[in-house]
Amino acid sequence: AFGGAPSVHLITVDPNNSQIVYVAIIGAGLFRTADGGLTWQPIGVGINSDVRALVIDPNNQQVLYAGGAFAGVPGVYRSLDNTGTRWEFFSEGMGSRDVTSITLDRRTPQSIFAGSPAGVWKRTMTGESADFGVSINAGALFTNNSAIELTLTAPAGTDAMLLSNDGGFAGAQWEPLQAKRAWTITTFGTAVLPRIVYAKFRTEGAISGLYQDDIVLDQQKPTGSVQIVLPAPSTTGTIPSLSQDRPYHQYLPSIYRSGKLQLVMQATDDISGVADMRIASTSDFTNTQWQPYTSTTDWIMLDPQSTPVYVQFRDRAMNNSDPIRAIYTPSTP
Repeated sequence: AFGGAPSVHLITVDPNNSQIVYVAIIGAGLFRTADGGLTWQPIGVGINSDVRALVIDPNNQQVLYAGGAFAGVPGVYRSLDNTGTRWEFFSEGMGSRDVTSITLDRRTPQSIFAGSPAGVWKRTMTGESADFGVSINAGALFTNNSAIELTLTAPAGTDAMLLSNDGGFAGAQWEPLQAKRAWTITTFGTAVLPRIVYAKFRTEGAISGLYQDDIVLDQQKPTGSVQIVLPAPSTTGTIPSLSQDRPYHQYLPSIYRSGKLQLVMQATDDISGVADMRIASTSDFTNTQWQPYTSTTDWIMLDPQSTPVYVQFRDRAMNNSDPIRAIYTPSTP
């Protein structure tokens, strides 16, 4: 495939598929095999023959970065289809310089480092054009519904996608690429497992590698309790016996006569965790806003012995607890 006794500049193995290997041959260019070296195809058309560095994006095996002392315009080039049929100049900011080494990091946003005789150059890839990807419910970690929404991204030239809840894509059919797609994840009774959606893409006839995202299906309601207590007074005083002819708050020491009491809450959720709560004087929670969950909060009511308070908890999967009702009961009459 290479002719004669080739002089190899570099060998790069796909980290996700050891059957895919790239070699750079001095004077001959860049070659790729998809069958472990049985057959080779020349790639790198448009980046000339003197490739000195090649890396595969560890987060996306479809993306290749090549660098070298190319005739014409040297520097870094990028391919988005892992076959090297299309390359784009990717050296903005460093000019046309010979490149002898390239490395990537895995952080977000990702950065690319290019070494040249003039030093090391770094490009942080914020705002780059979209590569392949699939995201469930805009990256949410939890859901309480098996009906979800997928967000799909792909580079220009992508016309089709393949979706499945099965990594083997059993029964899956190719369909036109959509940016948003309604989808239903699998359910396993009450089992709490990450639900995974898998995706492949077709770009100008080339089929991408495997992409996926997961989400935890949580359909269990949180549970909890609430207790009404008097805040600790700053002055001494006792609460006398109650009678029916005088309002409850008139018996309180002056510190309590505002009707200000304290709610003590306990809430648990073993899957996604308790996130919010809301408090109201009626069980329908009319005109009541959710607020971050806390174990204690102040509450004002005129007659806590006859006026109940209702509390409801919500977990991170948006499951609501049953309304919890409480009325103040003095510990000492």
